[in-house]
Amino acid sequence: MSFVHLHLHTEYSLLDGMNKIGPLVTRLKEMGQTACAITDHGNMYGVLDFYMKMKDAGLKPIIGSEVYMAPSGRLNKDKEAGFPNHLILLAKDFKGYQNLSHIVSIGYLEGFYYKPRVDYEILEKYHEGIIALSACLKGEVAETAAKGDEEKALTIAKRYQNIFGKENYFIELQNHNIEEERRALPILRSIAKRIGAKTVATCDSHYLGKDDYAAHEVLLCVQTLQKMTDKDRMSFNGPYYHVMTEEEMRERLPEDEEAIQNTQLVADMCNVEMPLGTYHLPRYIEEGQTTPWDAEVNRQLLEKMTMDGIQRLYPPEQLEEATARARMELETIEKCGFVDYFLIVQDFTRFARRKGIAVGPGRGSAAGAIVAYATGITEVEPLRYNLLFERFLNAARISMPDIDMDFEDARRGEVIQYVRERYGESSVAQVATFGRMEAKQAVRDVGRALGMLPKDTDLISKLIPFGTGLEDALKAVDQLKKMYDDGTKLSGTTVKELFDTAMKLEGVNRNFSTHAAGVVIADTELTNYLPLQRDKDGNVITQWDHNLVEAFGLLKMDFLGLSYLGVIQNTVKMVKDQLGVTVDISHIDTEEPAVYKLISSGDTVGVFQMESGGMKGVAAGVQPTSIEDLTAIISLYRPGTIKAGGIQKYIDRKNGKEKVNYYHPSIEGILKPTYGIIVYQEQIMQIANRMAGFTMQEADILRKGVSKKKADILAKQRAVFVEKSIEKGVPKKTAEDVFALIDFFAGYGFNKSHGVAYAIMVYRTAWLKAHYLIQYLAALMNSGIDTEDRLKELVAECRSKSIPILPPDINKSDKLFAVETQADGSQNIRFGLLAIKNLGSKAIDEIMEERSNRPYTTFKDFQRRSGGSKVNRKSIECLIKSGAFETLGEDRVTVLREFNNQNGKAPIVDDSTTGLFGGSVGEPGASVSSCDTAGAAAMEKEAFGFFCFCSPFQQYESLLAKYNAKRVAECADCDDGSTVTVMGLLTSAKTAKSKAGHAYGKCTLEDDSRKVELMVFEYVLGQFQPCFDREGAIVLEANVRMDGDELSLTARKFIDFVTPEQAKGSKLISVTHPVLKIRMTEEQVNGEILKNVLLLTHHYPGKEHWRILYRNGTEHCLEVGNKHWVTITPALLKGLAEILGPSGVDYS
Repeated sequence: MSFVHLHLHTEYSLLDGMNKIGPLVTRLKEMGQTACAITDHGNMYGVLDFYMKMKDAGLKPIIGSEVYMAPSGRLNKDKEAGFPNHLILLAKDFKGYQNLSHIVSIGYLEGFYYKPRVDYEILEKYHEGIIALSACLKGEVAETAAKGDEEKALTIAKRYQNIFGKENYFIELQNHNIEEERRALPILRSIAKRIGAKTVATCDSHYLGKDDYAAHEVLLCVQTLQKMTDKDRMSFNGPYYHVMTEEEMRERLPEDEEAIQNTQLVADMCNVEMPLGTYHLPRYIEEGQTTPWDAEVNRQLLEKMTMDGIQRLYPPEQLEEATARARMELETIEKCGFVDYFLIVQDFTRFARRKGIAVGPGRGSAAGAIVAYATGITEVEPLRYNLLFERFLNAARISMPDIDMDFEDARRGEVIQYVRERYGESSVAQVATFGRMEAKQAVRDVGRALGMLPKDTDLISKLIPFGTGLEDALKAVDQLKKMYDDGTKLSGTTVKELFDTAMKLEGVNRNFSTHAAGVVIADTELTNYLPLQRDKDGNVITQWDHNLVEAFGLLKMDFLGLSYLGVIQNTVKMVKDQLGVTVDISHIDTEEPAVYKLISSGDTVGVFQMESGGMKGVAAGVQPTSIEDLTAIISLYRPGTIKAGGIQKYIDRKNGKEKVNYYHPSIEGILKPTYGIIVYQEQIMQIANRMAGFTMQEADILRKGVSKKKADILAKQRAVFVEKSIEKGVPKKTAEDVFALIDFFAGYGFNKSHGVAYAIMVYRTAWLKAHYLIQYLAALMNSGIDTEDRLKELVAECRSKSIPILPPDINKSDKLFAVETQADGSQNIRFGLLAIKNLGSKAIDEIMEERSNRPYTTFKDFQRRSGGSKVNRKSIECLIKSGAFETLGEDRVTVLREFNNQNGKAPIVDDSTTGLFGGSVGEPGASVSSCDTAGAAAMEKEAFGFFCFCSPFQQYESLLAKYNAKRVAECADCDDGSTVTVMGLLTSAKTAKSKAGHAYGKCTLEDDSRKVELMVFEYVLGQFQPCFDREGAIVLEANVRMDGDELSLTARKFIDFVTPEQAKGSKLISVTHPVLKIRMTEEQVNGEILKNVLLLTHHYPGKEHWRILYRNGTEHCLEVGNKHWVTITPALLKGLAEILGPSGVDYS
């Protein structure tokens, strides 16, 4: 072969190139090509991925980029600056690669204006080790030649040749059946001769094969948000942009055999060798250190920090064990060359703690290192929980250590900024991540480009199971398969065409963004190793994702923002400020029964990791009583373990329902805590060590090997394990059975160190909820202040705990939710102004600053005094709608009407919203408590995004028990595909028809807890349609659909519809399950007895309603409000009987 592709775009030319690197390399091998260049548009996103895959295939990678040349300089960003031209740059050697990295980085960091642009100045500075090709028709030389101006084109070519050198500048020749190319070709050949430059034949390859042309056209439409039917859409002129064979290139350029041969010449000149297999770690210098870096000084420093920590943290009886463990770890850390790594991590962790920034107790396998514990990096004590350092760092398998850190999310940026300043702005950057076009997204993107209606693409995408590829979805979903095979058309496009096109685009890179946590720190300027760019917020980030950063040997750490750390921090502060109690959350008692009871009972709204229905179910089954139990729960609740039946086995064995087998006495101590089940990866290592005599380093290699599930590796390791076990006196059958156990659970085993660290977080949040409920819930609400579904859930949680939520008050509300103490000592949570829509932080600051002078007295007084630039009309409107002025004696309906009249605006409530809740907009002079009007409910929903104080659903709540119906939020705790009975309001309902003629309804079902999409398909639409325009609550049977964390419902059967009048007329509810009834005298109802009853029931909050029956001539029934509902337990019934006597309590 003599032809080499020197101008080729991969999927890293986002939404423009379609060549996936893996299939591209395979195709190059099939074609017999020995080398290939990567030249993506303006970037180097894919160069290392390309380099490694090409090397693995035995092919030569040529590293390049098609840069954009700014016509009037990279710093000129005026509209008149003109469109940039293209230029192909290829690296000859590693120096050339570094210079290319600098050039491309500068394009983003300095020259970005729609495109990352560079200029002659930058090329002159960084030309060494680089070959330049004149590029396509958008190159300066070709573009000018196509216009027929040979002399000008010659001048431009000479300038490039002078920069790069005669032997390093080549004229590209292309033929894609474009008239401009045909005009340019003879001029380009002439210019090459006149300046003594060689020509190279190239194809502007954007996709793999000719048959990918149509899909690539769709991809261009996805990029430009156009449709295939648009006449002016971006388009390539034909199927001439694939990865051509040498024969095809000769057909395209029959006169240019030398240009084809010259591609091999260029390939021979390009010999970049990436320094893979080495680490480029930064060097740590202690703050204030004046002497140069010294490895021995740092070794001694880490040792001193560690031993000082051991002395401080361990009691005398554990010092010998802890010290021996620490010395072993330090020896390994030094041997692996990671002393500075640990010093750097403790440095920024120490900074965070010093600044009062909450730091997590630990994360990942690093929590198993006693050095990390002693130096303050983690708060997990490895000896107590039997954690293994070798799981984190193994001298026999040296790889970059991975210490990931959790910081409170609101202040994570301060830690990253400290690292930038401490280790150099040019040596620190956040890490990029690439969003791929996954199956559902591909269907939506392709459908839109093909002109399909959103409702039709949504219909198809929702049939694709979460996490399933398109090809597998066709196999798994009968309805999809039938539509595909039958030629079903939607919006004029067949499902087959949609799927066939989407499958070609599925998996291509769609966009880049900033990784949620990754930060890279280098020992020199990062551009010496990799290219940089800016994200949408202006932060400097790498052009590579975290996998590529680590593969290059750079230090990448995860600085994760964890909202719960902020919640803990803010709760502790409120407790100190309001109660005068200092809580040291790192040293609380971790064995309190009340905390574990809270977790076991499922009262876990707001408890870290424990809020889902699945986790509640596992906790109820396990009934945890220790951190170890919580660790097991976290570790077991994962798809693989669930599928393998591990959770149920664990629960049954813990509860004595299934016999436990420990296989051999040597490993009983390892398996006993988890009832004979391998839950943790560390257990695999310990079993190999105890039973087969592996060293811990060898055991770690075994663990890693079996987890890969490769047959040849498994066979080899099985033989070694069994042989070594027999040598230690273990029967062969036992050894084989134990290895089978290891093999089975290896893919599901969890990192125990991580599990313990997160179990501690579970306990801390549950402890705060158990001890300081109101402060904790207020902190949670502030954490979710911009997420309406979360706020709605937490408001419901407050009400279930009888904690009053006070509405916004223009004079009392702070920016955030705050705990208010009343004159009688009771505490409430006051609604925060930041939770009101269209009211920004700066507007609130202006409002609060002005009211600090004196309170607002009337709405007009507020208007006169709040004329700041940030308090605009929309802000005031939302304040009114929230009811924030009602404490001034002015109801929101009247105030808003007057405000709109002042501004000549339309009526305050849209006609479309009043019909949902009944009634009409209140007249001037209405009651200050305006929640009885439909207008108030609609306005509140506009202000908060959900019903909070004026919910029209409240009148229906007592009927939930009658129908044994769930709240909407409770459906999220149910399994995907399960059937539920649910009750709610249809706050929106639309009907439509598919192209196949099938009618369906798309609705929003909502109550006080949550709103959710409800799909009503044709076979039941007739049952539901009469309810669409009526006021009231609907009760239905539905199927639960969980797409990741996204809940939706599909209607199965209509059960009932309840109007407001029917709800008001419903006094004694007919139920089919036991109901708690309290019998009292009239005197008891009006006296201390009732107070004692209510005080007792508040200790058993839940979702079961109860009644008070008393006589006053005739028998009366009081239905207790939902804020007093309970969880019926034997302890509650016993306590009530002690207050009222046995005859006063009836649970039947």
